[in-house]
Amino acid sequence: MFATIILGKDPQSDATLQDLSKDGRKPRVVPAHSDEAGRLLAAHGLTAVPAVITDHGVWIGYRPDLIQGLLDDARGRA
Repeated sequence: MFATIILGKDPQSDATLQDLSKDGRKPRVVPAHSDEAGRLLAAHGLTAVPAVITDHGVWIGYRPDLIQGLLDDARGRA
């Protein structure tokens, strides 16, 4: 899994998805209003969106520094 992103309808969610989709990568998108999103957020102790879940950790909000690190790591594994 590259990344799972729980998206709301807000500028931070839009920016996070756009940046995670660079280089043709496709994160798994889970709408914030879905039951699955509720389960994922609760399982990781998160309370806000966007929420990004990767093999290396989780975070909330638009975090270009963490997104770039994730993309760099994915490029290294490709």
